[in-house]
Amino acid sequence: MANLRTITNFKSALRGGGARPNLFEIDITGWPGGENMGNFGNDAKEEFQFLCKAAALPSSNITPIEIPFRGRTLKVAGDRTFDTWTITIINDENFRLRTKFEQWMNGINKLTDGSGATNPGSYMGNAVVHQLGRGANQGRNSITNSGGGDGSGEDYATLLAEFERLSVDREFAEQTYTAALAAFDQAQAEARRKSRYLAAHINPTLAETPQYPKRAELLAILSFFLLAIWSIGVLVFYSLRDRR
Repeated sequence: MANLRTITNFKSALRGGGARPNLFEIDITGWPGGENMGNFGNDAKEEFQFLCKAAALPSSNITPIEIPFRGRTLKVAGDRTFDTWTITIINDENFRLRTKFEQWMNGINKLTDGSGATNPGSYMGNAVVHQLGRGANQGRNSITNSGGGDGSGEDYATLLAEFERLSVDREFAEQTYTAALAAFDQAQAEARRKSRYLAAHINPTLAETPQYPKRAELLAILSFFLLAIWSIGVLVFYSLRDRR
């Protein structure tokens, strides 16, 4: 009968709860060049360890070579290739680390004339990625689980979890602020559009000189028609009288 698989067995087999992608440390053991390459000192190296937010474990692949043989394709080992190693750094207000990397790139290939270092050993450096565990002390008191280097007693996992929480809150606040600005701009545009259809008006008041009714004109017209009717009546009367 096979052994019963339980959660306890699984937890005991997965030592330390498994490797966590947010528990790592990067050491730059050898920074190339001198002043023209950035001159990465010990203080900058320690700052780099804290401000490096994301990194991937260096990966390499062995490309297979396909060889046809008796109607089949055999794959034998070929050359080893290395993927591009990328990191993400939190930029401080002084742009210190970014400036050093730009100086490094400028030493390899200058922006002005395209010249730079020709010996690969003069511009290449070494960086080591350390995967940290929740319970394993890596011998780096400043960031490992034995406590902070300032004696605060907080382990690296707790500090990193708090940092991730604050980062999520900051991103949410930025998105909310951006949405609020968009809504504000839309409201202002809507208000300006509606204000174009508003016309200023004046409350009606009594006129100093009334225009209507025009009594003099009406009296003159009425008198004219009455005179015309009287004249026609007189002419009709005298014409009938003369016929008799």
